[in-house]
Amino acid sequence: MRYSPDGQSLECPFCRHHLNLAQATQAAGETVDEQDFAVALATAKGHSHAVAMKSFQCQGCGVSFMVGPAILSVTCPYCASAHVIRQPEEQPLIPPEAILPFALTREQAHRRLQDWLRANNLPDAQSDAPRGLYLPVWTFGVGGEIRWRSQGVEVRRTRLKTIRQESSRPIFYDDVLVPASRKFASLAAELRHYRLNELVPYDPGYLADWPAETYQLSIADASLTARRVAYARARQEVLGYAGHPFTEAEELTFNSAGILVNAYKLILLPAWIGLYHYQDKRYNVFINGQSGRIKGRQPRRRAGSWWDKLWGR
Repeated sequence: MRYSPDGQSLECPFCRHHLNLAQATQAAGETVDEQDFAVALATAKGHSHAVAMKSFQCQGCGVSFMVGPAILSVTCPYCASAHVIRQPEEQPLIPPEAILPFALTREQAHRRLQDWLRANNLPDAQSDAPRGLYLPVWTFGVGGEIRWRSQGVEVRRTRLKTIRQESSRPIFYDDVLVPASRKFASLAAELRHYRLNELVPYDPGYLADWPAETYQLSIADASLTARRVAYARARQEVLGYAGHPFTEAEELTFNSAGILVNAYKLILLPAWIGLYHYQDKRYNVFINGQSGRIKGRQPRRRAGSWWDKLWGR
């Protein structure tokens, strides 16, 4: 069976029988669950789990992918090099808990790419049909509290008074997202444009046509990143919220010891990787496989061109 253009089901090319993957997993009682982070790190659970999936490493760019059990050949979404999968390999991987199915077909993604090229004054660029893949992303639940200590000066009539304060604020952030792909790390801000409420339980059938990149960032390293993101967010909220009577510059120090990672899961997000040629150079474009949002690299314009003058460069 092959992935059908609706992005939600598999289709037999001979008898046209459809299998809706989301309905099948719901009928089986499968749900998207988070794993307890403390238990995972304290025991063997969550460190590694053998998944019976074929895998291959692209000889062109070195990225590793996992593919469906019936896939015999695949084209690398990043460098477009073709590979024949001769021997199945099994890797010890933490299995995905959930997946976000494609909502954008290849034809729709290609039209979005062509519209983007025209909008960015690149009508002469030659574009190839985008290639689909699933990107691995860690999500964490982060809670606890952030503490801070401040010292400032309050003006009281004709004298100044030093005021010291200590306080804390409870925090909880659900679904702190950390890219598990090193190639995708620079596009981490694009993760917020996915609608995670549409996640469904993972099923290998979703990889019938498109590979999923294996994660390169371990759960331990990703949890540290999630904690830093949560700390920065909480600190910014305190700075924007905390009212104080100080009129002079204050000393403000934060303590992140109370911030804890509580839960995690690995999810797969859909993406189309577009490629276009401009002045004998190749450029990659990322296309959100759910919303169609595009983020792409553009050629550098010559110094002194109308483009540079327009933007004051």
